Amino acid sequence: MERTLDYPRRADNHIRETASYKILASKIPSEWMIRGVSERDYGIDCYIELVDGQNMLKGEIAFVQMKSTDNINWRRDGGFKFYNIERTTTNYLKSFEIPTYLFLGDLTTNELFFVSIKEYITEHYDEYMGTGSFAYEFYHDSNLFTIDAFRNSFRRNNRYNQYRNELQYFITSVQQYIGFMQEHNYRDEFMQIDQNEMILFEAMHRNISFLQNYLGTIHRLTSIEILYKKGENRYGEAYEQTLYEGILTELYDEFKLSLKEIVEIIKELVTAKERHYWLMERKYIFDFFLHLDEDNLFAY
Repeated sequence: MERTLDYPRRADNHIRETASYKILASKIPSEWMIRGVSERDYGIDCYIELVDGQNMLKGEIAFVQMKSTDNINWRRDGGFKFYNIERTTTNYLKSFEIPTYLFLGDLTTNELFFVSIKEYITEHYDEYMGTGSFAYEFYHDSNLFTIDAFRNSFRRNNRYNQYRNELQYFITSVQQYIGFMQEHNYRDEFMQIDQNEMILFEAMHRNISFLQNYLGTIHRLTSIEILYKKGENRYGEAYEQTLYEGILTELYDEFKLSLKEIVEIIKELVTAKERHYWLMERKYIFDFFLHLDEDNLFAY
């Protein structure tokens, strides 16, 4: 009688895990790298190392919690709630300074979706701090993985702590910015501003420019280098590295548009989209933007 041999069987979850990694590998640029980790029980399954357009490695790393499912059952509004993440895992993922993401692969359609852990928690802070279950909600269109969408999200998340510091600086300085630019509007165009005023202008320009880049605004301040060059071409080389009053006057309308757009975007974030987070963690920032009238920012 022939004896039937038994063999090891590959677990379904191992098969699904391999399939989900294949989806991830098929979506990212070939020059990016996926690196596995030896211990994955706590929430980090792998990390992605981004490579810039010239194949340079700059230490840009994102941690990934990888999940997959068969044929995601999207709601009519295009949403889907994913519950299979323990709250302790979410707490762990949130703790990293490195940008951390939840990826969800659809094994039927070969599509990949992602959310930023920090951003998602900030936008759903009442649920996160509550006692009920905490789920991650994906939307087919807005959370679909594309290279540009992920790269933009990564760059935003990679500067999140700096954004918090720049936001704090902005709310303590915005009235000073406005007063400075109004004071220098329509003064003698051939005069140069003094060095102390130049220090303030550079700090203001850096703060506003960072927020514009972070928030992806439409209006952008002209770079200081270009402002220098415009002054030199028009008025002659400055005695010191400083700006002419005429250049600041020309910059005034651009400054107004830039500042109003920043305020509008941040006000929407702080008082609406991320309302519960700021109410619970930084109420003074919530109150500041709640009562800030962007239409009257420049009222004399």
